[in-house]
Amino acid sequence: MLFILLLLITTVAARPQTTFPSSTTPFMTYDSVLGYSCHSDTNCGGLVGNSRCLNGICACQPGYVPQGIMNCVYAGNDKTTMN
Repeated sequence: MLFILLLLITTVAARPQTTFPSSTTPFMTYDSVLGYSCHSDTNCGGLVGNSRCLNGICACQPGYVPQGIMNCVYAGNDKTTMN
């Protein structure tokens, strides 16, 4: 009887554990600043307003210019005059 019990314990303990991949694909959501890599407009717009993902790099949308790496400002006509 003891022999059968030891054989059973050895067989169960020696069995390799098999893990199967999950049915969900893990992904990471992140935000980027101007000039850094992105995969979609969502990556850029989270931190920098008026930005988009262009060829894998965060850039300002048309009509906006970068001001540092955290801001896109409107590039419209400046109506101030210099004296």
